[in-house]
Amino acid sequence: MAYLTVRTKGEDGHDYFDLTQTEVVLGRQEDCEFRVDSDRLSRRHCVFTREDNNWFLEDLDSANGTRVGTEKISEKVPLNERDVVKAGKLRMTFHRGSRSQRKAKKDAKAIDLDGDDLGGTSTAPTREPGINDPPEAIPCEHCHTWFSIAHRLPGDSMACPQCNKSCTVPQLVS
Repeated sequence: MAYLTVRTKGEDGHDYFDLTQTEVVLGRQEDCEFRVDSDRLSRRHCVFTREDNNWFLEDLDSANGTRVGTEKISEKVPLNERDVVKAGKLRMTFHRGSRSQRKAKKDAKAIDLDGDDLGGTSTAPTREPGINDPPEAIPCEHCHTWFSIAHRLPGDSMACPQCNKSCTVPQLVS
């Protein structure tokens, strides 16, 4: 099993989509397993396919194309942990395993890309979220602007979208 963390470009928040079938078509058409009503997506835009324990993505000759990272794909490509798939305004991060498996490991100090406990070897700082903090978001260490960390792992470094200074993604603890 696998799942996607799904964001819409220009909008706050995110959602999840579980890849529970061996083939999941993304598009506007009523019979798509992952249906999104957007004029930037083709009726049948792209397809996620599971073969054994591997996942692949293929563009279905969509009008605007499909990208994995910055590369526009023209054939079936393998998906790796945390690959970002772009289709229309959607930004989807691919994750192996199930969300329930990830939640079960929330007490681990760090998780590697395969979801295994690393026994506390993470160098990420820890942060206890406040009661009114947005989910999977942190304030910039420099300008205090809130930004999403939904597609990042603890210890990742990323630039603040406001001040462009480097921030380290903390391990959120509760």
